[in-house]
Amino acid sequence: MNQSKTRLATIVLIVTAMIVSTTFGLLFSSLPLSVAAGNAPGTQCVKASTTAKSGSISVKCLKIGNKLIWQKATTVNTNLGKYVIGDTGPGGGKIFYVALTSFACGATLSSTCNYLEAAPTTGRAAWKDEEYFAPNWPDVALGATSTEIGTGYKNTLAMTSLNYPHDVLRRTLAYRGPNGKSDWFIPSLSELAALFAQKETVGGFLDRSYWSSSEVSEGLTYCLHFKSRELEKGGGAEWISAVRPVRAF
Repeated sequence: MNQSKTRLATIVLIVTAMIVSTTFGLLFSSLPLSVAAGNAPGTQCVKASTTAKSGSISVKCLKIGNKLIWQKATTVNTNLGKYVIGDTGPGGGKIFYVALTSFACGATLSSTCNYLEAAPTTGRAAWKDEEYFAPNWPDVALGATSTEIGTGYKNTLAMTSLNYPHDVLRRTLAYRGPNGKSDWFIPSLSELAALFAQKETVGGFLDRSYWSSSEVSEGLTYCLHFKSRELEKGGGAEWISAVRPVRAF
């Protein structure tokens, strides 16, 4: 089906820079650095006490639990010791984001989390990436959603006020995953960008755009194309994109 696409003038180079114009209030600088650098915070290292540079920050290889993990030299988050990127999370999905400091999360942002995991596409209770029509927002006040890490669940629940059935919302909230977790949601734009940054580690993605739960303007939702890396505004009766549920913990 042909789609009428409205694209931003700037192609977002998420993997290398992770920064989008502050006009849209996106804090991509807080997202994981490319694993290709070999020393991104939260990823595994080889020799304890080794120091290195990761972008503009210094990192140190520390033993936390039974794992060696790169840490920001000035900030040691002991919560990082349980999981690293690529591990299987408590929901049965792949860990794709590890925070150096805890972030607000949950239905009302009153909880704190350190990790994001993506729904698995293989194995028991696997999620199948499918394409869904646009989740228009006629009944949600503009500004009720956010683009930041940790806000995807709150965004997704805001969509429940829509006064008509919507598959992308209903199927995401109904998903339970391999371990019966009921808090899977459509990622916010920053969460979706973090997922894109680890798409090879997580795997199973389609070469097309994916929905976020972040409204950009009346009737339009941010999408991110997982092949072209373009940031898009999805909406209208003929706009379809895929979705991958995630959860925070």
